[in-house]
Amino acid sequence: MRQLLRTLLRWVGQRFVWFVLIVAVLMAGAYLKEEFDEFHASQSGLADLKGGQREIEAHLSVMEREVAARAKQFETASLGRLDARIAAIDQAIREKTAQPSEANLPLLLKLATGSRLVNHFRRDIEIKVLRQERDYLVGLRAVAAALMERDKGVAELERLRRAHVEVYEKLRGNEASRERVRGSHPVAAYIPRTGPHGLLKQLADEHIGLSLQNQAAFEAYERQRAAMALFRMPAVPPAFALKQEQLRETLAPLEARIKSLEKNTFATLWESAAKVVPAALGILLALMLLPVAIKALFYYVLAPLAARKGPVHLLPNVSGVLMNAGGGAISSDNASASAVSQTVSVDESHELLIDPAYLQSASVAGATQTQWLLDWSHPLTSLASGMFALTRIRAAAPEAVIVSATADPLAEVGVLALPAGSALVLQPRILAGVLQPRDAPLRITSHWRLGTLHGWLTLQLRYLVFHGPATLIIKGCRGIRVEQAGANGEGGRRINQAATMGFSANLQYSTTRAATFFPYLTGKQGLLDDSFAGAGGYYVYEEVPSASGKAGVTGRRLEGFTDAVLKVFGI
Repeated sequence: MRQLLRTLLRWVGQRFVWFVLIVAVLMAGAYLKEEFDEFHASQSGLADLKGGQREIEAHLSVMEREVAARAKQFETASLGRLDARIAAIDQAIREKTAQPSEANLPLLLKLATGSRLVNHFRRDIEIKVLRQERDYLVGLRAVAAALMERDKGVAELERLRRAHVEVYEKLRGNEASRERVRGSHPVAAYIPRTGPHGLLKQLADEHIGLSLQNQAAFEAYERQRAAMALFRMPAVPPAFALKQEQLRETLAPLEARIKSLEKNTFATLWESAAKVVPAALGILLALMLLPVAIKALFYYVLAPLAARKGPVHLLPNVSGVLMNAGGGAISSDNASASAVSQTVSVDESHELLIDPAYLQSASVAGATQTQWLLDWSHPLTSLASGMFALTRIRAAAPEAVIVSATADPLAEVGVLALPAGSALVLQPRILAGVLQPRDAPLRITSHWRLGTLHGWLTLQLRYLVFHGPATLIIKGCRGIRVEQAGANGEGGRRINQAATMGFSANLQYSTTRAATFFPYLTGKQGLLDDSFAGAGGYYVYEEVPSASGKAGVTGRRLEGFTDAVLKVFGI
């Protein structure tokens, strides 16, 4: 009997647990189905809400541009124009406020009826934008009114000053007349009933009146001057810009409704993302540590190894002399070799090849043509460095051409003269033009150095050498410096590699590791500095390294990769 009862209870208990589980499953299913149905139903409404939001944002952008342009026009407008515009804005606000508004905004958001929703928010935003424009114009009007009042006060002060000067001059003239009467008639002037005495008495009476007028004019001038001293101009409103926080408040109900409908979507995405978080963290950690390891390898192993290698010595037997535009040798005392604009003289035996973007002015008498490539023997170099479609200028008589960076406000232009027999290693990207003899065009030679670690670390395996006689017009960011190698007993010089523009081909070129590891790791400093040794030559570098000089495989994404490839070819 007991066993039967135990079996019966077990059977009932099992069936009860099954019943509870079935109820739980059915409840969970019903809940999940309700959530899914709500999510599914909300998607169409969410699309309508987002479409309305995009339409409102687009309308706001258009309004922002229009209001900003209109506000710019009214910065120097007269009081009449400002008053007329303020009155027009007040009228527009009254009209828009009088329009019927949606009384039940939560219901409107729930129904997500597109046109009604957009019209409601557009109306509210337009009113707020108009009010912001009105506030700005009221500030401008206060400044304009103060300026007018100040101008009137200054004009009145000047009138009072002139009136005082006029009365004062009459008073001085009266006193001078009295002195002349006393001097001409020292006795008769004091005897009554004589002509001089009568004249002197008349002048004395006039003096009293003039003194009173002078005092009154002076006091009026002083009152006006004190009033002008107390005059204070109101602050000029800053440039007009919409107060976005006010507009965000208007759109807050719409954004809140969109976020509420996106909750299920975000929850689903979060659950999916949680499954791959461990793998993502591992990949992220590897990506964070791999660049550090690569930079440590370059800094502590490859850079010191390159420093122990011999320097690159391209043309040890050529001249490294450089001259300035005037034909004088460049010394260490005048290292700065650039200006915002330079004057280049072109005579009948020379021609100027110039980038049109750097041609500021030239004589109308000179003959101009298009030179498609700087050097036809190096077509790819000319194209990649931008030295194509140049303007060629020839002159029958000496004429001056003004060269300046017409498009880049930070660029300065330098002029370097290469005499015959001199050679300069140069990056063609910095060239703006060349002045060369007509019968002896500029000669460019290329020199490959595949067996040097310096070249592989800097990705510069090919060097382009420019041979004289020629005058090179170069461009640099914020200025160009040209320093003489071995000046003042120097044993060598290291230069920021991003700033290096060129060096004499007879100098010894190598690379030196940057001073400390942390600036290199954080990207504040490059791995290597350019190092030069020797004498009888020059090195040329920018005052501020420009972005175009910072090439590297990982420096600037695709642009950095392109620059690195061009640097391999010395371009």
